[in-house]
Formats: sequence, structure tokens, C-alpha cells
Amino acid sequence: MDDGDSSDVDINVGWLLFLMGMLYGATNYMAAIGLSVNNDTILQMTGFMPKTSGDSSATKNVFSSTDGDITTYTYVSEDVETKKNFFAMNEIMNLWGDLFFFQQTLQMFLPLFYILLLETAVVMVFVATVINFF
Repeated sequence: MDDGDSSDVDINVGWLLFLMGMLYGATNYMAAIGLSVNNDTILQMTGFMPKTSGDSSATKNVFSSTDGDITTYTYVSEDVETKKNFFAMNEIMNLWGDLFFFQQTLQMFLPLFYILLLETAVVMVFVATVINFF
């Protein structure tokens, strides 16, 4: 800027702000998508919720009549809920204690590590933006 009374922004600074904002916004968006896609997996690993899986089947029936063939389709879907087997977990803990506690530790800390890695990418972009201006 050439004088202190002007409030105009240099065009190069404007483009730089635009590009850094786009980079920062895209990184935040991808981190949020990464969390939302793996939300169920993270909750399954850290909680005591049962695991639900769906099973579906389709049946095709063809009936012959004097008017022609009539085809019907029947779709059946069934949700199966598998609860955590605490008796089996207790047996594994008694037989292989070190393995059990190592597995439980990984199960608790890997989702947090995943979130930490996503947030690290966001912080790296933010730091690069701040360093660029100083």
C-alpha cells in the first residue's frame, strides 16, 4: 500500500487469502468427512454397543395363468444384532491376559489416534497459513 489513509488490499494478498482459505476449508471438510464415514466404527470400538448386520434375500415367483405369466418379487431384509459375549471375553482374559489387555488397549486408543491424525492435518494447514504471513 502506498499511503496510510487507503483501505485497499493489494491484489496479491487477496489471492493469497483466497487460496489459503480454500486450502484450509478443504482440509477441514476432508477431516469432517473422515470422521463422519468412520463414526459407527469408532463408536463400535470404544463402546459396549452390539454389532448389527443386515441380511437380505430376494425371491422371484412366476405364476402361469390363462392371461399370461405373472411375476412377483419378494424382498426380505433382516437385521441381526450380535451382542458382545462377556463370558468369552472373561475366558480369554483368564487364559491370555497380556494379549487381552493389549487388544483392549488398541481398541480404545486407535480411534483416538485416528482422530488425532485428522486433526494434525488441519493444524498443519493452519500453521502453514500463519507462517506464510510472517
